[in-house]
Amino acid sequence: MKNFFVKKIKIFFLIFCALLILPLHLQAIDYTGLNFMISNPIISEGGVASSSAANFIEKGSIGGTRAIGKSTSTNYVIRSGFRYYDETAPEIDSVVVKDGLVEDLDEQTSLSSLSANWSGFSDLESGLRLIDAYEYAIYRDSDNKYWNSNNLSWQNEETWAQTILTSVSVSPVYLNTEETYFFKVRAHNNARMVSEFVSSDGIYVIPALSFYLDNSEISLGNLDATNNFTSENASTTLITSTNGYFGYNITVWSADVLRHINYSSETVSDFNGTNQNPMEWSEDCDSDINYCGFGYTTNDDNLSDGDRDRFVSGGVKKYASFNHVASNEIIADHTEKINGQTGEVIEEEFNIGYKISVDEEQVAGDYQTTIVFIVTPNF
Repeated sequence: MKNFFVKKIKIFFLIFCALLILPLHLQAIDYTGLNFMISNPIISEGGVASSSAANFIEKGSIGGTRAIGKSTSTNYVIRSGFRYYDETAPEIDSVVVKDGLVEDLDEQTSLSSLSANWSGFSDLESGLRLIDAYEYAIYRDSDNKYWNSNNLSWQNEETWAQTILTSVSVSPVYLNTEETYFFKVRAHNNARMVSEFVSSDGIYVIPALSFYLDNSEISLGNLDATNNFTSENASTTLITSTNGYFGYNITVWSADVLRHINYSSETVSDFNGTNQNPMEWSEDCDSDINYCGFGYTTNDDNLSDGDRDRFVSGGVKKYASFNHVASNEIIADHTEKINGQTGEVIEEEFNIGYKISVDEEQVAGDYQTTIVFIVTPNF
């Protein structure tokens, strides 16, 4: 009897302990999907069987972040607020970033806009973010500064802009010729993880220049007693476009004096003024021999060499003679810096006027010469 009693007590004791311990180890089942896991869901007090997440709560943290919207299956609904189970950022192995909206461009002439397109970002777990999945930044090669579209300036800190699209055009952006610019692009997933950036191979802003005249031939008309053998009705308009950072200069010279086409020894003399010291032409040749000859004037009032407004100072035209060899005499220029902020120079015009005055003894007939204009960009 004694031994039996002891065994019974031991058995009772073991059963009693088990009853105390078992409730402490009760665990709920984890629910998992391709892109989420709910760990230790606890049915709320008074809850009933339902397909709604309102009847259970999530316990514990599994990483990731809160999602937007809801995921569904055939037998339950998980409403907004569950956490994606995603431990990796979007993949970039297949990403290509191109300069330009379609093909990958290497060069452009625009100083005020850039564009890019990309493809290949992916995320098999939580997926790419539905709203503004991508971010891009623009930086330049010379100093690695970044464009800030908010304050329209280049700065040292990275500045990222968001978009849901896979292509962008940015304008305005202040560019310079002979600089290379790049796009950096990265992607976000629904777990709020961001990928490494992928860069384009860069686009180079090439210098560009166009130049033409409004005419290729001028006529000074007939000189006779009715006009005191004087004419100033002819002119040429110089038209220039460029993105060159330091603008351009236009110089002029003539291949010869005005020479009679039949009698080569008969010429019209050059006017007395020079490019650096142009003169008023207030009289005609018949009145004063100091006002005989052929010359030119310009309406550029801001020349880069000498007195800037020397041809138009005081509101009075001044004239100069042509050199007959190639020269550096500037008759028009643009010296203000040109960049994305100022914009390209587009069809800037300067007018060159011509004047001739001879005396009545000048041999009658046709006279001609060739005038050469040379435009030089300053990059």
